Amino acid sequence: MEIWTLWHPTYWLSGSIKAFTAIVSLYTASEMVLLMPKALALPSPAQLEAVNIELRNQIAQRQKAESALQKANDDLSDRSQLTTVMAALHLLLVSSHPPLLKSFLWHQELAFADQITDVLSIA
Repeated sequence: MEIWTLWHPTYWLSGSIKAFTAIVSLYTASEMVLLMPKALALPSPAQLEAVNIELRNQIAQRQKAESALQKANDDLSDRSQLTTVMAALHLLLVSSHPPLLKSFLWHQELAFADQITDVLSIA
């Protein structure tokens, strides 16, 4: 605009533009006073990187724990199915042969008595 006023004396237009620019600059400065504490409170890139590393470590730990729990759950599921099948087969075998049933019950009582004596000896 100043180059224009060298050849055409439109100082009122140049002054108006400068006044408008000054008003916009004052508004920007007042907003910066309000925004600067917020901008300074933002974490630094080093802090963000440290937090990201910690989060990656936590994710890795949780994934390991999750896979261990999944494996334990699968093992338990396999064992419970096998135990159920074995118990059903044993019950079928024992119920079809009464002397075997009597022997089985006797062995169960002995096993239970052994468990009790084991517990009492530990205590």
